[in-house]
Amino acid sequence: MDFRELQYVVTVADCRNITQASKELFISQPSLSHALAQIEKEVGAKLFDRSHQPLTLTDAGGSTLRRHASFFAKKRI
Repeated sequence: MDFRELQYVVTVADCRNITQASKELFISQPSLSHALAQIEKEVGAKLFDRSHQPLTLTDAGGSTLRRHASFFAKKRI
């Protein structure tokens, strides 16, 4: 997962809504949804539970974010 993809996951997790996250990221909602699908395919697991609103992280999503959190924090500085 590259920095841009990680930023997408973090923003969706923070917003708990793909449409709102897409606005914050300045990309279209379909582009973000497609990127998330590709990231989930790469990771091999669903990162978000989309069965209800607001979105929630799955166990795999939380684990993925924790693994990459220090990298993301360093890049934001």
